[in-house]
Amino acid sequence: SAAATAAGGGGGSAGVPPQQMVDLGGNKRLSISRFQGRLSVDLREFYEKNGEMLPGKKGIALSPADWATLSSHLADVDAALKRRDMGFCLQLSGMRRVSLSEFKGVTYVGVREYYDKGSGELVPGQKGLNMNPAQWGACVAGAPAITAALQQAQAGR
Repeated sequence: SAAATAAGGGGGSAGVPPQQMVDLGGNKRLSISRFQGRLSVDLREFYEKNGEMLPGKKGIALSPADWATLSSHLADVDAALKRRDMGFCLQLSGMRRVSLSEFKGVTYVGVREYYDKGSGELVPGQKGLNMNPAQWGACVAGAPAITAALQQAQAGR
């Protein structure tokens, strides 16, 4: 049956068991989110309240198309991070982009929405998440499982 074939996996990301959530460390998570019937891939920082982990304001919800762009360029971002290429920029939809920044000697990968201050100069907005190299590594490692979960959710609509 088709179900048995799917369960058996195959080449590529098809063989990866779907995962709804990947812990990136430092209370940051990569997860599949459904808001008002729309699916997205959420990069978000969580906080603890009364023993429960709740989503915080820091983060960004990526459309399936933006996630597809990001996940197909993970190696490029990785290479830029290794060479600490601060000029690197991966354009997502609209004003969203992936870029690198440095803070106290640590290089971060940021997935963020920018806005025009009116002068044509783009500045980083509130929506977004910075990941240190370890968190970015966890994001890269978890990407195939998140993609599999997203495809499953899209098929199950």
